[in-house]
Amino acid sequence: HDWDYDGAVFNWNDYACADATVACKNDSTHTKTVDTNVTSTSTAATCDAQVEKLPKEIKRMQENVDSIIHSSGRISDAVDKLASLQQVIDDTEKRIEEVNASREEIESIMDRVNEVSSNAEEQLRTLQTVAKASSAKKTSSSRSRSSGSGGGATTPQVKEAVRNLKVQKGWSNKEIAKMLDITESEVALILELADASDDED
Repeated sequence: HDWDYDGAVFNWNDYACADATVACKNDSTHTKTVDTNVTSTSTAATCDAQVEKLPKEIKRMQENVDSIIHSSGRISDAVDKLASLQQVIDDTEKRIEEVNASREEIESIMDRVNEVSSNAEEQLRTLQTVAKASSAKKTSSSRSRSSGSGGGATTPQVKEAVRNLKVQKGWSNKEIAKMLDITESEVALILELADASDDED
């Protein structure tokens, strides 16, 4: 017989192996029973190993919990500091907005001041022109009366004033005549002669 020991069927008596049944490789109907002797056993580390590890796992978890509890105070401080920092940032942004608004208002005021100053300077130049023309006209009138002649001739200052008020300021002939104390006809004549002079140039 060629016995198939690798395919033996073991017969267990409670937790001990009593014997084994071996079949012939040539004829499986031929079998024999042999005694067995278990020299060593091994079991997979399952529940027992896990039970052994359980206290270590519990201890590790407890250490983690203790660490979290110990750090909770520092975490609270960090959260408070972050909240304070955010408040500072919000206040700073608000102040920046206020400064920008004030700057825009100041720039607007400066623009108005510059405009008023420019208008004032322009009006001052106009008054200076009118004053020169009036002074020259009075001087010319005085000389004419002293010499016994009729109305005084129109002075260059008056002519210049008429032209400036018309061209630069856009005044009407009536306004110019009233300001310089001359007739509208004189104003029209001065402007006509000035235009003719420009054409010749």
